[in-house]
Formats: sequence, C-alpha cells, structure tokens
Amino acid sequence: MSRSTRNRIVVVAILTFILILAVVQQIVPKRTVTLEVSGEAGRQVQAFFVVDGESRETKAELPSQFTFECSKISYRIVPEEYDDQNHIEVKSFTDPEHAALCISPAVKGSIACPSLLSLAPGNSGMIAGMTESEVKDLQ
Repeated sequence: MSRSTRNRIVVVAILTFILILAVVQQIVPKRTVTLEVSGEAGRQVQAFFVVDGESRETKAELPSQFTFECSKISYRIVPEEYDDQNHIEVKSFTDPEHAALCISPAVKGSIACPSLLSLAPGNSGMIAGMTESEVKDLQ
C-alpha cells in the first residue's frame, strides 16, 4: 500500500469519526416534563407551549397539570384575567431530583434536555415570572 493511499484512508477515517460525533451530538433523548400549576381553585389560565418545535395552546382550570415527552420545551402560563395580587404557582419537573418553582401572577420557562455527548448530565432551563406588559403582548 502506497503512502498516499494510507494518508487518504487516515483522512477518511478521521472525517468519518467527526461526522459520527456530530450526528450523535444532535441526538437528544426525550424525557417526561411535568408542569404542575396551582392557585385559586377554578381560576382559568391560558397555557402556551413550544414542544420540540411544535406550538400548542390550551386553556385549563386551576389546579392543573401538563405532561410532555420531549427534549426541549418553552412555555408561558397566564391567567385569563391578569391580577398582580393573585399569584399562580408553577412547579416544573423532569424527574424527582430536578424540580423548579416560580410563584408569580404569570409564569414563563424553558427546559432543554442534554444531548448524548453532553458533559453536563442535568437539564438546562429557566423559570421566571412575567411582567404585565409581557402578558399584554401575548393577548
């Protein structure tokens, strides 16, 4: 085998390895994401979700729970009648050890599960209250 043939084989092997790593990095396992929403019983809320790129919208009565199998989610949960003195409580779970809580008149958040090659084993995300102007922008 000539030296140039060996060099080509090595280059092809390296490029193939890099391509395989890039593909595996894009594979993100799905997890069960649960959002528990509580507040004044019977209060109506609107929930806006983007689940793995797909938009969804629903209305619910408190207390309520939303469950998804996904790798990435962003959400906004807004009472039909905004009242800065009447808060809702949103707990987000991806498993029993990873929970977040926000108490606010309206809540927004996101969760992204790690890829297979991620160095950080946990989820990344945020949960926060929404201002009245953010709520008005949704309506």
